[in-house]
Amino acid sequence: MDWTEFWDRALPWIWPSAILIAWVALGFFLGRRVVRFLTKRAEASANAYDDLIAPRLRRPLQLSVILVGINLWAQLAPVPVEVGNVVGVLSKAGIIILVLLTVDAAIQSWMQVRSRSSRVMATSGGVLRTTARVVVFIIGTLMVLTAVGIDVTPLVASLGVGSLAVGLALQKTLEDFVAGLLLAADQPVRIGDFVEVEGLAGTVLQIGWRSARLETRERSHVIVPNSILAQSRLVNRSRPEEQVEFVIEVGVHYDSDLEHVAKVCVEVADALHERDPRAAPGYKPRANVVSFGGSSIDFVVWCSAQRFLDHYGLKDAMMRALRARFAAEGINIPYPIRTLDVPAGSPLLGLREQLRSDG
Repeated sequence: MDWTEFWDRALPWIWPSAILIAWVALGFFLGRRVVRFLTKRAEASANAYDDLIAPRLRRPLQLSVILVGINLWAQLAPVPVEVGNVVGVLSKAGIIILVLLTVDAAIQSWMQVRSRSSRVMATSGGVLRTTARVVVFIIGTLMVLTAVGIDVTPLVASLGVGSLAVGLALQKTLEDFVAGLLLAADQPVRIGDFVEVEGLAGTVLQIGWRSARLETRERSHVIVPNSILAQSRLVNRSRPEEQVEFVIEVGVHYDSDLEHVAKVCVEVADALHERDPRAAPGYKPRANVVSFGGSSIDFVVWCSAQRFLDHYGLKDAMMRALRARFAAEGINIPYPIRTLDVPAGSPLLGLREQLRSDG
């Protein structure tokens, strides 16, 4: 075959291929420009939804350019009928993928916008977004296989058996994933709540598809599996409301005037609640006698903080103020006292008398 014959055979393929390359390059370039333009317009608008969906349109636009280019190439090039049929089947699959990418972008953007106003989405948005994406792509995969002529019935049946095997192998992971869905539905905890679970206390920073992240008072991040949050006995210090009541225990001497002690405790607590921003506004502190202790009469003073984490500092301030006021009022906080009864005739009596004479 000489050069002229080769050129004559290759020429019908060269121009369509060159057009295809030029079309894809130009389409990708213009697609990026369009996405940038839409993103800027979205940022200037008051709608939060278009701010998120505009950048996600890049992949669907690029896929659209490729699909149009391949079909245009198949029309211009002298492709065999079999190749044309394959291009047609692949185009159907590509259109399905294009629709799936668009739907996924719309769903993900909508969920992110809802997470700003919905407590459910704010707490478990990551779990729900992952679940939605998995469902969309499983359905899309089955649709693509059907479009290319593959019978999905045996595949679905085999997936059932395979899912059982995978479920047994990944039992703990699936348990955490399902627990994440239950947390999203039941909402026992939310982002920002202060919780106590399994001897651990911290603020919930994130609830993912497998685990939750807590920040302790020591600023350490602890990863807790979702199954622990869903199945263990959990104390949520931030619900049903942020405001929390707490008590301060104090003991006074048995000779103290109890009415005067209670009055002083309430006055100190009232003053603290008026000036400390951590205290709950409008709260009326109270003081109660709770027990006759071994060396003191024990009181509890009821106070209230706006948040559970605030009560630590508020309790410290209250105890300092209470001690200073007790000293000014002459109210005695006794040391622990023990009385020792010595039987008559005990050698200890002689030792006591000797110590007195020596002293």
